[in-house]
Amino acid sequence: MPAICFDIKGLLRLLSASALLLVSFQTMAQKNELHGEATTYVGFAPPKQFSGLGYASLYNNKNFWQVRYNYEDVNTLSFLWGKPLSKEHKKFSFQAVPTIGVSVGNFIGFSPALQMSAEVGHLEIYSSNQYSFCANRLNESFFFTWSEALYTVQKHVKVGAAFQYLKQCPVVRSNSELAQAPQQLDFGPMVGVEYHKFYLSGYFFNLWSPQRHYAVSLTYNFK
Repeated sequence: MPAICFDIKGLLRLLSASALLLVSFQTMAQKNELHGEATTYVGFAPPKQFSGLGYASLYNNKNFWQVRYNYEDVNTLSFLWGKPLSKEHKKFSFQAVPTIGVSVGNFIGFSPALQMSAEVGHLEIYSSNQYSFCANRLNESFFFTWSEALYTVQKHVKVGAAFQYLKQCPVVRSNSELAQAPQQLDFGPMVGVEYHKFYLSGYFFNLWSPQRHYAVSLTYNFK
């Protein structure tokens, strides 16, 4: 996820916002017979840096809604809507969700995006891609992609790898030459464990380099 650093107060705000999203979306799901999930993601980088974000999703066969906090930037709230496109066979399933989102707060702008997921037997693949246009700071617009490939080794245990890539749009210098756009590339193994409606994931990025960092996410699925 986009690297957003903050202090302990920021973490408390994140957890509070995630709890509020979970309660609100679960209530909506129960009233409208929808299903969804709520996720809190926290990253750790030595020696004392951490980042975090939260989001909640609701969807059925016709519509997809998502609310994010701290995703595009710290102290930023984002709203997304999309139309799921699904295809299912006995041993294969695929879903694509093109979305459009708007963000308010520290990051003001909009984000066309595409989420895709597929399952073949014990193998699961997921990818989320977006281009976020920042209206209040144009040089902070960015492209971001997050992908996971997981294999179920036991009934409730999955192992695999995660990949994320973040690149800001080029900055124009005073002499009109394009500066090198800042970018970040992270890759590493991951493991996931399911317990009833909860799903806990651990990520281990760039273990072979000094830029190694780690993350955990907790997802609650509801109907």
